[in-house]
Amino acid sequence: MKGPIRFDSNALHRRAGALVCVLAMALTSVSNAHADGASVYKAKCSTCHDSGAGEAPRTAVAADWTERFAVGRAALHAAAIHGIPNTAMAPKGGFAELSDDEVRAAVDYMLALTGYVERVAGGMALAQASARAASPARASAVEGTVADDELLRRVAVALRDVIAPPDTPIEPHRGELSIQGTGVRVGIDAGVVRLMGVAAHAATIKRAEEAVRGVAGVRRVDNKLISGGMLDFD
Repeated sequence: MKGPIRFDSNALHRRAGALVCVLAMALTSVSNAHADGASVYKAKCSTCHDSGAGEAPRTAVAADWTERFAVGRAALHAAAIHGIPNTAMAPKGGFAELSDDEVRAAVDYMLALTGYVERVAGGMALAQASARAASPARASAVEGTVADDELLRRVAVALRDVIAPPDTPIEPHRGELSIQGTGVRVGIDAGVVRLMGVAAHAATIKRAEEAVRGVAGVRRVDNKLISGGMLDFD
């Protein structure tokens, strides 16, 4: 017969201590990220985003961010890094010396100020990330299905934010949406987004696809945009 089960209290204490250290390190990393974002924001971004200069969304006015919240964090990162044509939002706010990570940190800090809440948080967010890495189909099962019409609207807003002024009308046309004056159209089928039309520049095509991929619920992007320069003939 086996003897009584003995618990090694010292081992339990060591494991608990190790867990506390891991959590402390994680919290410190998050805190440092916010601190870096805060310093970049205060030094480079606050002039416009505190006052609303150049029609910039103000961090103290939640209504300025309603449509921006809908497109998701990744699309906002892309817009800040690459800029928004025909607006005061230059790439990296006009501070080319900033790294992409610094810009993302500043955007994250701004979102924290505005009260932005991730669509899915905590352990579910980790499940989403794992599923997305494994396959788009599994990611859709974890995240839940977003109705195509709602997803199409979100995608169109994300596109407008990177290729046109923020007040540019978005117009329906035969089941698709077009960004007025840009030559760009977008359609969707079961979470698969189709980008169509003629973009002003080749760089615009890349920015458009990055913005669309950043919208929560998009499974895949079929990018058929062509550059206007391709249509020029001698």
